[in-house]
Amino acid sequence: MKNKKNITSAIKSFFLKGKNLELENKKVTVIVPNFNYAEFLPERLESIFKQTYYIYEIIILDDASKDKSDVVISKYIKKSPFKIRYVTNEKNSGSVFKQWIKGINLAKGDYIWIAEADDSCKNSFLRNIMRAFDDEDIMLAYSQSQIIDSDSLEVDYSYLEYTNDISKEKWLRNYFNKGETEVITSLAIKNTIPNVSAVVFKKSALNGLEKIIENYNFIGDWLAYVYVLQFGKIAFLSETLNYHRRHSKSVISKNEKNIKFWEEMISIRKFICDNYFVSKDVQQKMINGLISEYRRLGCEGYNDNIFDNELLLPDLKSLQKQLNEINEKYIFLNNTRRKKILFVLPDYEMGGGQIVAIRLANFFATYHHVYIYNARPWLMDSRFINLVENETIILESNGQPTQLAEYIQRYEIDFINTHVWWSDKILYESLKYIKNNNFQWAITMHGCYEFLKDNLDVDKDFNEIVKDIFNSANKIIYTAEKNLQIINERKLNVHNKLIKIYNGYEKINIKAKLRCELGIKEDAFVFGQVSRPIDEKGWEIAIQAFMGLDNCKDVHLILVAEGDYLDKLHQKYSSVENIHYINHMKEKYEWLKWVQIFDVGLLPTYFKSESLPTAIVEYLAFKKPVIATNIGEIKNMLIKGEIVAGTLIELQEQEQVVKLLREEMERFISNEEMVLKMKENTKVLFDQFDMKNCANKYVNLFIE
Repeated sequence: MKNKKNITSAIKSFFLKGKNLELENKKVTVIVPNFNYAEFLPERLESIFKQTYYIYEIIILDDASKDKSDVVISKYIKKSPFKIRYVTNEKNSGSVFKQWIKGINLAKGDYIWIAEADDSCKNSFLRNIMRAFDDEDIMLAYSQSQIIDSDSLEVDYSYLEYTNDISKEKWLRNYFNKGETEVITSLAIKNTIPNVSAVVFKKSALNGLEKIIENYNFIGDWLAYVYVLQFGKIAFLSETLNYHRRHSKSVISKNEKNIKFWEEMISIRKFICDNYFVSKDVQQKMINGLISEYRRLGCEGYNDNIFDNELLLPDLKSLQKQLNEINEKYIFLNNTRRKKILFVLPDYEMGGGQIVAIRLANFFATYHHVYIYNARPWLMDSRFINLVENETIILESNGQPTQLAEYIQRYEIDFINTHVWWSDKILYESLKYIKNNNFQWAITMHGCYEFLKDNLDVDKDFNEIVKDIFNSANKIIYTAEKNLQIINERKLNVHNKLIKIYNGYEKINIKAKLRCELGIKEDAFVFGQVSRPIDEKGWEIAIQAFMGLDNCKDVHLILVAEGDYLDKLHQKYSSVENIHYINHMKEKYEWLKWVQIFDVGLLPTYFKSESLPTAIVEYLAFKKPVIATNIGEIKNMLIKGEIVAGTLIELQEQEQVVKLLREEMERFISNEEMVLKMKENTKVLFDQFDMKNCANKYVNLFIE
């Protein structure tokens, strides 16, 4: 045993020597599900042992094999350079996907490679695949596969032939793609990832998979792909790194004619339609694919027409009904032509209005041609640019109306959505340079209008042109009743253009920070605040309220913002214990990683332009109850009838707000039942910010 430990230690040292430490810190668990594959196990296990990437652990799961699998596995455990756990079933589970879930639950790594026992791969498979996960948004990475036969000889068939009906170009080169885009353009039509052995998953994205895959026997791998891609991106490596063995013993080969196989084929499509926006064009391809596959593979006891199969007819009718309901509810999915949509932003900085616009742009880019333009290109934050997805086209900007007008005409823009005053202004000024104005223009109001009407010196043109801007726009979207102050006070006759739409938010699967990184115990109570780094967001109110808590020994306050602002607060309150200042963030979405370790989110804001704070939407997205001041739309964000996900403090003198906030914080600390109830309610309150509903309202508005 001592000798084995020394060998393993030496192997680990070899792997880590001279290599990218960050890359090697990605802990990979290899799961090898086996059933009667003794003849293929030596090649499979050798291919794992020879990986040029250090493997954190290997879990071999034997599902009551009746061949000599146990003998082979025992032999290879003794010679393995990596830690192996061997788990056997006394009785066959009946489904490889039950074995998957068992392995995932046992896994201690952050990444999962399900290396099927009858497949093989190149020694460089893991090292190449794991590079993709340097982008933390990647949930699934896979390589091209080559089919081999029982004798490990390559079959004269390329998977490019299998995917050519979708695209003859896509799989010729490496690519990264938004998960939703990958599903609605490829995986909705057919399983374009033909072998799970070619895939590595981020483990966190697999959470909850067991609830929907447990009833699958044949094509649960396809379901797993579309499930995890709800939470992030996909990466593909065009180099053939995986060998997919097709032989008479394989599950699919033996069961393609099974009625349960076809029930699962229909069920997959229903899951996709439940969780993704699928256009009418792709819907038809889904149905056509089902028909052609049934005709190709057949089903025992039936002819080549799937609609003649009485056993499948109820499922088929249910799928068609589902598609009809989707098309009726989401009108824009019926459009066959992709629209050209332009989002004009005031700048590329980390403000609420800017982030709202980018989230909309990224969402629409999955379904339409989307462009963004910066009204003030001299204001730019590189972190903000990193939030822009690949499908969204960033137009080069000089901040001149003539340039914007030229873009609008060159790209024949259908719809324009402007966010924050400076974007409204530049579009208005560009109108005189546009010959044929064939686009629809929707202004999305943010709190800047309330601020500007009382601070005319900020932009001297505001008072003169605000009326003309509102008159020129086709629609005016507002998120909070207070946004209408400018319209009511100026008695602008634009009420027929007004529509209230809450900002949308797409949940993302992102790994949380650890409390221990700040020296915080797991059972401590943590308050936190994330917002723009300006005084008016109530940062000092939060600090002063925290300082006055009766007993804050096991209570902490985490403050998260970018820049020097928190440095100044830190210097001012350096003697106060248990306050943690997180600034100068380097990681993408880093603030969301900290939000996840809060117990309660704070926003004691008195910002005059406060409308629908993005911070509160994010608190709710991560199931955090909220304590906030009652300004803008915050009350409606946190309270819906008897459903409450937070508590409100009325705006008044700052000392009084500090006192009231302290009392609320003490109430939350002492009332665990209340906090848990509010946490449960966050899901209901968050639903009003669902991006799909928000986007549908925007597009339907344009269509009108």
